[in-house]
Amino acid sequence: MKRFVSPSFLTLALMFSMVLGHAGTILFTVDEFGNGSFTGFTGSGALPSFIEADPSGGIAGPALVYILPSFPASPVSGDVDLSDPSALAPVTSDVLRFFTDGQGTHFLIFYSDTSDADTNGTFDSGLPTSNPSTNVAFVSEVGTETNNGAQYFPSTSLPGAGNTDFVYQYNFISDSTVPEPTSLVLMAAGLAGLGLKKYLHR
Repeated sequence: MKRFVSPSFLTLALMFSMVLGHAGTILFTVDEFGNGSFTGFTGSGALPSFIEADPSGGIAGPALVYILPSFPASPVSGDVDLSDPSALAPVTSDVLRFFTDGQGTHFLIFYSDTSDADTNGTFDSGLPTSNPSTNVAFVSEVGTETNNGAQYFPSTSLPGAGNTDFVYQYNFISDSTVPEPTSLVLMAAGLAGLGLKKYLHR
């Protein structure tokens, strides 16, 4: 199972979103290996994840399920469909489902396709076939087949949106893993130093 990836466009985008994010941003980052984190509002930390029966009934078998921390407001339920950028026509490769059960627990369910070309997705469960959501957002992934993902900023009524006093940002990472926060900060500092050096020597 691949745990470390080289710096890429996706990694740099995630890095700058963490460094430049303002105090009113709640940032969630998840991958298809069960690694997740959040920062903002209630602090920062890891997101609990489990392989368990799909609480939304989207698939018959087990699914990769994240539990989201308490929101300022309940997240809007619905699906975020990620499309494969390498396909000739839009093809859904992953689905992120926001779902709240009867006990008020907020879930983020990460469904991944079972394509033969994807050999890294340990928790690939297949795409949901039951209980489709009528509230769907479509996002195109960025990156290569083995290291891609998407950034998602839901508006008020879209899946994952919450309290309008905050900006909600989701980083969905497919086929690679969530970079360590310390590594991202070090990379940001290094790039900032290089930029300053170039500026001073102009």
